[in-house]
Amino acid sequence: MALTFIAGSLASAIIGKLVDTCFSYIKSYPGLRGVRDELKRLDQALPQIQTVLTAVEEAASIAEQNEALDTWLWQLRDAVENAEDVLDELDYYELKKTIKDQDDEVRGILSKYKKKFDLFVNRKFSNDTPNRLGEAVKELDRVVAGMEPLVQLVTGLYGPSVKRQKLEEIKNARETSSLLTESEVLGRDEERDLIVEWLIKPGDADVDVSAFTIVGMGGLGKTTLAQLVNCDERVREYFDPIMWVCVSQDFDAAAITRKMLEGASSGSLGDKSLNALHEIVKQKLTSKRFLLILDDVWNDDKMMEWEKLGAPLKFGLRGSKILLTTRMGSVADMAAKVMKCKLESLNLNELEESDYMSLFNKNAFLNVNPDDYKNLQPIGQHIAKKLGGCPLAIKVMGGMLNSCMDYEYWKKILEENIMKLQQGKDGIMTILRLSYNHLPTNLQLCFRYCSLFPQDHMFKRKKLINMWIGSGLIPQSICDRQRLEDIENEYLNLLTRKSYFTCETNDNLVKITKEYFMHDLLHDLAQSVSLGECKRIGGDVAGNIIPKTIRHIHVEMINLLSIREISNLKNVRTLVISVREDNEHNADHALEFLEVIKGFKKLRLLILDVNFDPYKLPDALSSLIHLRYLSLSLGKVVNESIEYDGLTNLVNLRSLDVPHQVIENIPYIS
Repeated sequence: MALTFIAGSLASAIIGKLVDTCFSYIKSYPGLRGVRDELKRLDQALPQIQTVLTAVEEAASIAEQNEALDTWLWQLRDAVENAEDVLDELDYYELKKTIKDQDDEVRGILSKYKKKFDLFVNRKFSNDTPNRLGEAVKELDRVVAGMEPLVQLVTGLYGPSVKRQKLEEIKNARETSSLLTESEVLGRDEERDLIVEWLIKPGDADVDVSAFTIVGMGGLGKTTLAQLVNCDERVREYFDPIMWVCVSQDFDAAAITRKMLEGASSGSLGDKSLNALHEIVKQKLTSKRFLLILDDVWNDDKMMEWEKLGAPLKFGLRGSKILLTTRMGSVADMAAKVMKCKLESLNLNELEESDYMSLFNKNAFLNVNPDDYKNLQPIGQHIAKKLGGCPLAIKVMGGMLNSCMDYEYWKKILEENIMKLQQGKDGIMTILRLSYNHLPTNLQLCFRYCSLFPQDHMFKRKKLINMWIGSGLIPQSICDRQRLEDIENEYLNLLTRKSYFTCETNDNLVKITKEYFMHDLLHDLAQSVSLGECKRIGGDVAGNIIPKTIRHIHVEMINLLSIREISNLKNVRTLVISVREDNEHNADHALEFLEVIKGFKKLRLLILDVNFDPYKLPDALSSLIHLRYLSLSLGKVVNESIEYDGLTNLVNLRSLDVPHQVIENIPYIS
């Protein structure tokens, strides 16, 4: 569903710039006067567009499929991106003109290149640019004209009362208690003992209350581990009182404090004020060594609410502790900051193979004798391995398999994409999607983009950031004075702190490098939420159904002619192509391949891993004026005398990764 596929702030910024630009060019280009009415309507509709998109974004966690709204959002995205392309084209010609003027003064480019360049930039922009500017306005006007019926629909679907009801349903479904729901917990003894030992050891002399955080993605068993700790006799003997609060997504200090007191006593608190609640907490905790367990904490930015929660806790006896569970490392940072204590946390890992197989067998062979189904055991082992040691995924899958102890059924499950089999109310993808819905829109976009890479891919920090920037995930128009590199760098840090990436540090004695990887289930989640926008085709492209809405695509091809299968995709902004076949001597196929590449006019990022004589390549690339990122791996460069002067047109390039022989034959590039 496209609900989160266009950000309100981005749409408003682009539409606003389009309106302003057109008004500024009307005097110089009379043809634009015919769209005055459309411009006025768009200008007036901007607040309503922002309202609709904001309502949809805020309701992402409770959104239900609605075909009419989905279709309109894709239409709006198409229209907004077309407008962005035309505006980018105007900026492109302005930049070309600026570079030409500078070259005339200081660079002294060889006359044969200057001649070509001068012909290209004599005019401010190409003859049909004003026409496309007008068409972009008309297209947006047509889409916005269809918005009126959707305003009422959005109010009905995501209005305050509906939103409150849906959030309450989610909250109730996710409510936890301090009691273990599992009859047996496998593979967490070591983690339990580590936490218990930390809890019962004396606290630092200068710290009143210390905090420890269990961090991990959804489904790893954080709550179960906290329940296990809570039930441990060593903990029960050391702390009194012990309070359990399921926090979930609504971090409200008064509500959490009320739950703490309800857990510590049976009295009714009614609707007492925060001050009254604080006084009661102070009385109950003074001279007491307490343990407060905050389960399922999401908030990492409401500093004032955290401080309100922490204020009465400081009256507890020194050595009192707080234990938190969260999907985000940034929550651990916040807890340590508020309590003014050392950051202490445990990043919960997947189960070891022996433990996850025991858990799988317990659920998949429930109430049957496994020896009666020896033919299913090897398949079960492969299925369990694909689930990556995630307890929730293993339990859900085991229960599903237990319902049909049939060889063909189990084999089908093994061969199917497991992601598709876990979409139910209690499925792992549904659980993980809650985390995704909690992300800001721009972080969601960067996360979805990572579905272009294969599972177990090790991301290099600089390359990933450059690809995000190159693909235009964060347009310059909404960056104010911040550098794109700084913004994307912070996005990667945030996604890592929120446990979407795991950072691995390597020290080879020369320098320390960092690489990032995603858990397999998080990669599956990225694929699930990017349908219609991102597509990776690991085998040959033929036979794959590719939505025409695709913006970012990574394709492995058997041969150059396979590109025909994607030639009809007109909205592609990221194109990564790897061709297996050696096409060095197949000139006709190479020409057709390059003709199709020329047709991807909206490209921001292009990565080609091919092996053919590239003598026509410069001409094919020279018209891709929106390119920000270009990477070429050309195998054996047949003709080292090829002039790559066509690349001098690509003045928007921010990243260039090409063979040394190519670099030597580019006269200059901006």
